[in-house]
Amino acid sequence: MNTRYLCSRTNLALSIILIATVFGIVSAWKEIQSIQEKRAQMPFVFGGDMFEGIKSAIVGERMVGYITDRDMKNDKVSMRFAQAQLTLVPAILDLNNTAHRFVVIDFDDPRKAAMALKLIQANPIRQGGPGLILAERLRP
Repeated sequence: MNTRYLCSRTNLALSIILIATVFGIVSAWKEIQSIQEKRAQMPFVFGGDMFEGIKSAIVGERMVGYITDRDMKNDKVSMRFAQAQLTLVPAILDLNNTAHRFVVIDFDDPRKAAMALKLIQANPIRQGGPGLILAERLRP
């Protein structure tokens, strides 16, 4: 085989690889820019942030009760509970259990949340928004 022919085939293969690499880099760059533009228009918001104000009050608690008037079969509602759990780690949220010292009351209607406070005999100690209350039970 001719060495000149072999060198030209090698150069051709290297050229094709170089062109494909450049094309891939350009395509990836365009995709990254597109994603960044979309993120600028719609920034990521973590739903668990509404529970941040509660976290400092339950430091050292192993279990915290959690009650809600929302339908837990609804994906958005169950995601809200999961986000609360992630935010309040290492405490474990005990759904529908008010026997703990602290109870998170997460209701759609603030009036129902106030009624729940009376029912479980608790005092509000933090509020995270309308209908979101961290309560401390009078007799845990």
